[in-house]
Amino acid sequence: MKKIFTLYQTNKVNILGGDMTYHTLSEAFDALNPKCGVNTITAVTMVNARWWNNGKRTCYLCEVLSKGVIYRA
Repeated sequence: MKKIFTLYQTNKVNILGGDMTYHTLSEAFDALNPKCGVNTITAVTMVNARWWNNGKRTCYLCEVLSKGVIYRA
């Protein structure tokens, strides 16, 4: 697992809850559909919790470092 990584989310609702998440920005752009209300991409930068906490066990696999809208149609 990478130590620090970024995922991309659209405002399309996932059937399991939350928003649809993509590994690359191009996948997120491909999923946009403004006619159906899917018009926003959010970048979520995360960090491996074990590496971040110097190897100490935490109850989380990853922790969010930053989150922000990067595109809105």
